Amino acid sequence: LPDFKMEVTLDKFLYITKIFSKIIDGKSKFTAKHSFDLEEKSLRLVEYFGLDEETKLKIQIASNLHDIGKLGTPNSILDKEGSLTNSELFEIKKHAYLTHSILSKIDNFSDITKWASAHHERLDGSGYPFGLTSNELGLEERIVSCLDFYQALVEDRPYRKSMEHDVAVSLLRKNLSNLDIDVDIIDAIDVVFK
Repeated sequence: LPDFKMEVTLDKFLYITKIFSKIIDGKSKFTAKHSFDLEEKSLRLVEYFGLDEETKLKIQIASNLHDIGKLGTPNSILDKEGSLTNSELFEIKKHAYLTHSILSKIDNFSDITKWASAHHERLDGSGYPFGLTSNELGLEERIVSCLDFYQALVEDRPYRKSMEHDVAVSLLRKNLSNLDIDVDIIDAIDVVFK
């Protein structure tokens, strides 16, 4: 792509990313509203935690763009009803790194890039794409990551039906024993979205 520069306020960029999220979500019928719903939920959690206006806008942008790397994932894998092979699982996991690669090319976007691409990281370092640990994951990354996990559970997937809120939260809490995800954010998800 050619190099070009354009200055855009966060408000205007949020509007642009809403368009991108529709393109990303439109890739598969199973993710038809995933990024849109994640952005809506992230806004409510950011308000719950009382974060400032700039952080609120950045997290909404990160939520809209977190799966942009999935544009490089074949639909035959995204929509597969059965178990994934190891090579298919690798292709799925690659999307978080692709998200990082795409967004890192935007100047002054490092916070948003990190928050968006860390949506599959886990507190114990077992996540991907970079294996970040709890001391490397701030509240913003944890919000996007936990909400992405929750959102995926309450949506239909090719391999299972959507879960009710209480079932999804219960499953999230089971993951707390492995120190995968943040207990405070799961508590907040339970309160805000019950």
